[in-house]
Amino acid sequence: MTDFIESTPSPNHRAARATMLLRLFSLDAWEPEWDEQALAALARSWFAAPLALDPGDSGLGLPGSHPQDGPQGAVVAGPLESLGDLLFHPRPPLALLKRSKDFFKRQTREYPDGSPAWQVAYLFYLLSIAAAGASQITKMAAGDFLQGIAWALGQPWVEVRAKNLLQQAADRLRPDSPSAAGDS
Repeated sequence: MTDFIESTPSPNHRAARATMLLRLFSLDAWEPEWDEQALAALARSWFAAPLALDPGDSGLGLPGSHPQDGPQGAVVAGPLESLGDLLFHPRPPLALLKRSKDFFKRQTREYPDGSPAWQVAYLFYLLSIAAAGASQITKMAAGDFLQGIAWALGQPWVEVRAKNLLQQAADRLRPDSPSAAGDS
C-alpha cells in the first residue's frame, strides 16, 4: 500500500500539478456545470501554476525562479515562481509575458467560445497582454482589447487584483484617460 503514497513530494510534484490543470482544460466531452466559485477556483489554480515545468510537459514551459531579463534588458528582482508572480510583477520580463500570451491564445482556440476553459484561458490571455503594457506583445487592436477587458471586468469570478491590472491597462489605452495623456 505504501507504494502508492509518497511521504515527500517528488521533484516533479509541481509539474504534475500543472499537468493536472491542463487536463481540466481537456474535458470537452464531459462539461460539468460550472458556477462562479468553480471558475474562480480554476483561475486561482492558474495564478499558482509554476512557471518552471519539465521540458517534455505540455504546460507553459516558462523558465522559473532565477533572474530573467526584464524590460529593456533589466534584471528582474525577486523570484518568478508562479504565473501570478509573472503577471503581477512590477517589471515583468516581456519575453515571458509573450510566451504566456501565446500559450493562452492557443488555449482559447482549442475550446468553444464561452466554455469554462475558454473563459479562463481568455482571461489569462488578456492579463498577459495587460501586464506587458498592451501594445508591446500583441497586434490586437486597442478597441478589441478594451472590449475583452470590459468582458473580464464584468465577470464576478475574476479576482480584484486581476480586475485592477486590466483596468490600469484600459486606462492607459483610452485617449481621454489621465495616464494615457501622460504617457505620450
